Order: sequence, then structure tokens, then C-alpha cells
Amino acid sequence: MKILIVYDSLFGNTEKIAHAIKEGIGKKGIVVRKVKEVKPEHMKNIDLLIVGSPVHGGRPSQDTKKFLECISKASWKVHMRRHLIQGFRLKVRVHL
Repeated sequence: MKILIVYDSLFGNTEKIAHAIKEGIGKKGIVVRKVKEVKPEHMKNIDLLIVGSPVHGGRPSQDTKKFLECISKASWKVHMRRHLIQGFRLKVRVHL
């Protein structure tokens, strides 16, 4: 399974969570990238996309918002296979 974890982080907390999720899943094929570093080729043939963002006033960061808008407009022609994940447990401990 090819998994892409995209995050934005102002003080490093969301970045720590993104890497903890990667470790918690513990499978090969997981890539963690900062939202500004994601390119269209990173989005091809992914099975699962996880997006994390700091929140200000109940809204994601501007960079995360732009990224999500870009995906929703299909400007990158995202081709994602759909999978049903059953019985998935993720145990993550993060010390901030």
C-alpha cells in the first residue's frame, strides 16, 4: 500500500504527529512530505492520503487550504485507488 502523509507545521507539533503516524502504521511505502514540497508526481497511484495541519480560528493553515483546494479542483489529475481498510488500529504516543 502506497501512503502519502502531507503536513504543515508552524511549531513542529504537526510534523511530529505526521512522523508518529508513519511509525504507527509501520509499513513500507509510506512517505511524509511538508505540504509545500508536494509535487504532482508524488500524488500518482497513492492508496491513502493523510493530511495534517495546524488550526487557527478553526481553519487549516493557508498552505494546507491551497493544497486541498488544488486536489478538489482535480488540477493534478489525482488517480487514487480505493481501498476499504478494516480492523485498522493505530497506537501513537507523541511527546510534545
